[in-house]
Amino acid sequence: EPVPTMSVGHEKIDKTITALFEHAAMESSVFALLTGAYGTGKSHLLMHLTGRALADRRPVFRLSLERLDMDLGSPQRHLRRLLEHAALPLPGQPTALDRLAAWTRSTQQCRRLLDALGALAAEGGDVAAPAKKALSFASRAPNAGAALESWLGAAELAARPSNANYRQDAYQRLLLWIALLGRLEGCAGP
Repeated sequence: EPVPTMSVGHEKIDKTITALFEHAAMESSVFALLTGAYGTGKSHLLMHLTGRALADRRPVFRLSLERLDMDLGSPQRHLRRLLEHAALPLPGQPTALDRLAAWTRSTQQCRRLLDALGALAAEGGDVAAPAKKALSFASRAPNAGAALESWLGAAELAARPSNANYRQDAYQRLLLWIALLGRLEGCAGP
């Protein structure tokens, strides 16, 4: 666990984290890119960032990419991995996929999820379209929970080609995830 006062230059780390949180709070801006050579402190900074974010009830979505030019152009190929490696500010720090299983495998929790999706669809905004799509999948399936777990889990997106529709679908699902975590778990923005 990070102990800020034991890190050399912890004031600079704290200042950097504050700047990253300010960036994340801007409208339609949830991504920040951290780059640097081996041994420059990227992992150390991320350890402190994660600790502070979780303390502030912010979910942490972290994704390591090797080829930025190829990887950032294909978000649909990485959404599932982003969800698998997320850390949520809940007891035990479950991943997003762990929380999804809890939402979809209990009748009561699945009802809460469906109600939240219905409310998000009715409110309009950026998450209305993916919320409606999730509800459509759930209504056509014999098991609504399994359908929602599959669709929100984004497993099928990993094999999709890099065209605009799939890229948009990935970003919309991520925004829906953020809205659902806020509504169902009381999480602040990422």
